[in-house]
Amino acid sequence: MIQAFILLLTCMMCYSRYLFYHTSNEQVFDCLYAHIQYSLEMKTGGAYLLLYHIIPYCQRSNENRESMFISDENIQNKISFKELYRNGVTSSQLLDWFAPIDIAEEYESNGRNSDEFFYNCSLPCFGTRCQYRLIIDRQVPFGILVRETFLERESPSLTINFSVGACYLFLNTCIRGPSPMCLDWREICNGVYDCVNGEDEQFCYLLEQNQCSSDEFQCLRSKECISQTFFKDFEASFECLDTSDENGELAGEFGERCISFPTFECEEVARGLRDRFSCGDGETQPGIFPRFHTFCQSLRDHYMTKTLFTSFDYISNFACRQLLICFIRPHRVPNLSYLYNETQCELPSERCSFDWLVFPEYPILYSFFQFVYFTNRSISLSKNDFTPNFICFNATRCPKYLFCSVDIGMQNGLHCCHARHITRQDIDKWYSLQGIFVNIFSGCFPTTRNEKYISSNRETQSSLSVDNRWIDSHKTFAFARLCDDHLDIEDNTETNDTDESDCHFWPCNNPYTRCNRYLHCLNGIDEVNCPHKLCSFNELTCDNYLPHVIYCLPISLLADDHARFNPHRSPSRVLYLVNETIGNVKNYLAWNQSKCLDIDYFNRSKLVLVGNNGDPCLVPKHLPSQTAKSVSFFRNNTEICTLTTVAGHNIQQHPFAQSLRLGYFPPIISQASPRSTEIQSNEQIPVNLKSDDFIHWHCNRGFLILYQDNQTVRCLCPPSYFGPRCQWQNQRVSLSFQLKYFSFTYQMPIFQVIIMLIDDQGQITPYHEQTIHMPKRDCGTRYHMYLLYPSQPKNSSIDYAVRIDIFNRMTLTHWASWLLPISFPFLPVNRIAMEFLIPLNPQRTDVSCPLPCGKHGKCLKYVNKNASYFCQCDSGYSGLNCQFKHNCSCSSDSFSRSSSICVCPLYRFGPKCYLKHTACQTSTDPCRNDAQCVPIDDRVAQNSFTCICKENFFGARCEHIQNRIDIEFNDHLKTTTTVPILIHLITIYNTSNHLQSKILKQIKYGQNEVTILTTTPFHLVFVAYFHEEFYLIVRREQFIESEHIQAKILPDYRCLFVNELLNETLTSFHYLRRIKYYPLLCRQQRQLMCFYDEIYMCACDQDRFSNCFSFNRTTTDNCDQKENPCENNGKCFIANQTCSSSIKCLCSGCFYGTKCQFTTEGFVLSLDYILSYHIKPNLSFSQQPFIVKMSASIVVVMFLIGFIGGFLSIVTFRVRKTRTTGCGFYLLVSGWTSILIVSVLVVKFIQLLLLQMKIYNDWSVHRLNCILLDVLIKILLAINDWLDGCVSIERVITVTQGVKFNKTKSRQVSKWITLIISLIIILTHLHDPFHRQLIEDIDIDEERTWCIVQYSMSFNIYNSFITLFHFLAPFTINFLSTIIIIITIARNRSTIQLGLSYSEHLKLQLIQRKHQFMASLILVLLGLPRLVISFINGCMKSPHHSWLFLTGYLVSFLPSMMTFVIYVLPSKMFKDEFDQVVRETIRRFRN
Repeated sequence: MIQAFILLLTCMMCYSRYLFYHTSNEQVFDCLYAHIQYSLEMKTGGAYLLLYHIIPYCQRSNENRESMFISDENIQNKISFKELYRNGVTSSQLLDWFAPIDIAEEYESNGRNSDEFFYNCSLPCFGTRCQYRLIIDRQVPFGILVRETFLERESPSLTINFSVGACYLFLNTCIRGPSPMCLDWREICNGVYDCVNGEDEQFCYLLEQNQCSSDEFQCLRSKECISQTFFKDFEASFECLDTSDENGELAGEFGERCISFPTFECEEVARGLRDRFSCGDGETQPGIFPRFHTFCQSLRDHYMTKTLFTSFDYISNFACRQLLICFIRPHRVPNLSYLYNETQCELPSERCSFDWLVFPEYPILYSFFQFVYFTNRSISLSKNDFTPNFICFNATRCPKYLFCSVDIGMQNGLHCCHARHITRQDIDKWYSLQGIFVNIFSGCFPTTRNEKYISSNRETQSSLSVDNRWIDSHKTFAFARLCDDHLDIEDNTETNDTDESDCHFWPCNNPYTRCNRYLHCLNGIDEVNCPHKLCSFNELTCDNYLPHVIYCLPISLLADDHARFNPHRSPSRVLYLVNETIGNVKNYLAWNQSKCLDIDYFNRSKLVLVGNNGDPCLVPKHLPSQTAKSVSFFRNNTEICTLTTVAGHNIQQHPFAQSLRLGYFPPIISQASPRSTEIQSNEQIPVNLKSDDFIHWHCNRGFLILYQDNQTVRCLCPPSYFGPRCQWQNQRVSLSFQLKYFSFTYQMPIFQVIIMLIDDQGQITPYHEQTIHMPKRDCGTRYHMYLLYPSQPKNSSIDYAVRIDIFNRMTLTHWASWLLPISFPFLPVNRIAMEFLIPLNPQRTDVSCPLPCGKHGKCLKYVNKNASYFCQCDSGYSGLNCQFKHNCSCSSDSFSRSSSICVCPLYRFGPKCYLKHTACQTSTDPCRNDAQCVPIDDRVAQNSFTCICKENFFGARCEHIQNRIDIEFNDHLKTTTTVPILIHLITIYNTSNHLQSKILKQIKYGQNEVTILTTTPFHLVFVAYFHEEFYLIVRREQFIESEHIQAKILPDYRCLFVNELLNETLTSFHYLRRIKYYPLLCRQQRQLMCFYDEIYMCACDQDRFSNCFSFNRTTTDNCDQKENPCENNGKCFIANQTCSSSIKCLCSGCFYGTKCQFTTEGFVLSLDYILSYHIKPNLSFSQQPFIVKMSASIVVVMFLIGFIGGFLSIVTFRVRKTRTTGCGFYLLVSGWTSILIVSVLVVKFIQLLLLQMKIYNDWSVHRLNCILLDVLIKILLAINDWLDGCVSIERVITVTQGVKFNKTKSRQVSKWITLIISLIIILTHLHDPFHRQLIEDIDIDEERTWCIVQYSMSFNIYNSFITLFHFLAPFTINFLSTIIIIITIARNRSTIQLGLSYSEHLKLQLIQRKHQFMASLILVLLGLPRLVISFINGCMKSPHHSWLFLTGYLVSFLPSMMTFVIYVLPSKMFKDEFDQVVRETIRRFRN
């Protein structure tokens, strides 16, 4: 049975049935999620924004849920969970059969023991018990179905038999007018009292008190604060309630389409203009209520006007009521003629007992007016005059008319004036009332703040110079609009230049005019050989629509009739086929006689056609008014077809950059298929169904669905509405946010975003939203989501706030949190629009946090609040101090944020995280090339996924290799330091604005090539140096996927600034005139590749046409200070400001590393700092830079010298005779130390090569080497220096004591001194290993590993002192000991040998012991570079300085290598013993 059931359900898939959520709730239940998204183009061009809406459509009742009775006809069969479980049915299969999410999750968690049932529905029913079905089955996702349903909506019928429109209920005392007139939430705080008693404007003065930070924009009227980056970014994306963040006019135009848009652009808009009527759906209309023409698309104004003119029940007396009807004649109101019969007013009636009658009941005409009619006025006079006797008004709201106030005995606090004192004219037609009261109403208000702002802004603009102001205001003007025969700009400030004047250097056949179906060239060459044309080569296509015949006319056989060419009189040109001309041949100009056609004057009066062989064919020298509007083709004196010229067709063609004729430079190496980058619309065209008022308007802005027996209906309401017909407007928070996460690496985290509403006690309300965010995929996504309050109406005594938590979806660890206060709790809708920068690393516990978070939480700081802390609780705990353990129903492998919020692992979903995603199972992984498969939000699509590609791959399934460009630099660009460059990628879409992306690269010292990998389609590639030099290196007419391009930068490829090409006369022209000469520049300069000016970059194409487009030449860093993760004043660069997740730091001075976090200052005497950047990863040793190879050679030579010298020293001082005193022992140890030093140096160099070349990747070995090798070298060098000092001290003692010197004691003491010195040196360097660490430094370009040492301030001082002490002390001892020895011996000899004076003995000793003196001096000099370089106030700012530091570093090893040279060779005794050892060794070998 189960198997047959599975087969049956598999066959049902052709019907649209959807997965319900929240089926067990009470007041909000049975939800379908509509995922609606579409893209917008940034008004400055190039960047695209994806608007993401996830809208739950639910039954939202203000009463308890009713019981359900379902007919058995809807249910195919009923199966228990236990039976399904026994048959091995999985929860995934239940979802495939459209079981609600709650049912499937209950089955997954407790299917074996549950007594629940699964209802198999008859087609096409669905739901928990098969209670629903669609009215229209489209077989599309629910979001598309909602979108299509709204697109099909038309204005409701004027005679519809049920009320249309939604009302705001929660101002209980508000009187808007007679029922069913009601308040729209958008009418609250709009500057007009829409409620009679003014409740809608009660707290609105608090709006003015709101203050925004410097990085926020304050909306002009609604006064909320939004992120500054949202200000004037996308014209149709409104983040302010009042739309003031964008063009207000466009907001009004967009509002007219709100009947068809269920998204934030309409639902969350309240323009707040007192002189515009709110239509209830985001649309506004000029004027206020009542309105008599130009109605809203929703007809709210019409229905309210109808209600106003049909509600007279407030007059209890029938005769008076009838009299008032006769006075105002409601049937004279447009579209209400069917309501009353005018003949009733001509019949005798009872006398009205009142003195006057008011209309309407409340002063709501145009906000605060009321008409008063005297009952004794003539009914016959009211036939054509509806003017009341008096007009009463609220004087506090309109004091202007107090001057005419008359007391007529009204007791309602209103002031009354004679009607004509206010209207100044009679009211003979109701539709004229609207125009009369426009000025009356506006006269009640002073000039607003915003109007003053606009005025002052204009004054500021006028202070700019004419040319600069023109450039500044036309930065987005498309170059293609110039010289296209359509007048777009007329500059009347100083000149008469327009965009169509001085076009005689402009080719008529260019990328913007080519193949656009209208003739620009007089001989039609711009319309021949076009793609998608039926005609052959050099044939002109001409259509005759009646009858529909296509003619292919060879241009070589066409000729103009001179006699009939008169552009002043004739609207068309006449052409014949050459072999069929009629009359005198001289009257015809054959097209094949010349390359081009032009118009010239004959005898300075008559215009004639002339031929020329110009290259290229230019726009004729004439005014557009003199251009023929059509070209007629004749055969045998009979017209066969007509072509339209641009002058005859008033539309703009191709106003965007075009890639046509760019060509391919450098030439294509491998064959690949070009790919068009034209943006394709993914908007599905709705089925053209006949409109049904009931289907489209019964649920107002909700979605209608059939219920139970299919004879009743239910409404699924979005969060902004509730009620059985979605007729009530909800209190809510509408949140728009965009997330930015910048990383230095290609691989990035996957985030889960949780949006919650919390109260002032930190408790989380049940309503929340979640979404997955992948920085690579969603960097250009703006999310729109709702948050609802826990009660209706909301509790005004509780202060709510929005909290956003972000978790790492892979590890389910908390990453960051934001807190957003709700600024205006008195408003029904609070709009929050923010951009959030996700921290580079997860937040850490703040040690200064004042909150006690107990053992189940940690104290963190909100990212956007400097002094605001919170306790981030462990899974299963909540409360301000994480003191509560809540009832956790989440799956064991999920994170329980609260009792109602579960954060699921990556491959699980559902409210409780029990359901598994099957699309990314390991055995069926759909992603290629080791990409990561990430499931898409189950509310968007079931069993769908996104592939996160590894570097070098892209595509829906990562099936394509990224495009690669190798850029080789010529010798003239080689530098002695690291130079930053910007690569600009220009993507041309042909049908929309082009995209400009930037990639920062650095040319390392000694490097002559950089490589870029990109998935961004491109047609032009420019390389920019930071001193404003641009080079065009790639042109591609069509983008070629997965292409490997090898490009060079040569001097001829440089883009010149336009002033370098123009003479002084042209440079002095107004910009609008000067730019007309640009096409001439590429033709004159045949080697020119490109040039640029203040707005445009121009590339010379294959036809030598200047193909120009707007170009952002900014080369400064483009990260905001808050977004800058670069340390030590490094500059941060983003590839694409709108959609980029990758950043790069440009370091200054002494700093290096991905984030400029490392410095060479104070640590330059280490191979890690000197050579690491020179060693290139993943290259063989033969491919390494010269400095690396030379360093290796020097180290090998030094090792040989040091090893030999040390070995010879050991051989010498192993002889007992040489060790009769302590000196011999010191020098023996020094020999061993020399060998150890050069051995460690070689190991250090080899380890550095292995580490940086990525040959050996054992992290533990590299870490051990990093910690030990450098400090070991320091210790050994210091020991060797101190041993030299000890030798010098002992020599001094020997000289001073003479025969009294005790050699035995000297030998014993030397051993202890050597041990003590070694221990002291080791102890004084013991701090070094604890400050060393091995760090992985990964960015987009490369992955490096650095061995760094970082000292605190105190340790840095200590380390400097120790370095200075261990250097100066032994060398000072050496030098002073030599001097003391010489002086002592000279003094002793002068007392014994009296034949010579003391000075002569001193000179003699200097000569005899010059080797000792020179040895000491040499040791000092060899050690001096290390000391000087260690303590100079600077660093290795350029790799070019590496030779200096490398020399200083290696020289410091020479003293340790010279023990044999300094102590053995100059000493007769030591040398004799060494010779003896050599002779004995030779003799042994011979024997």
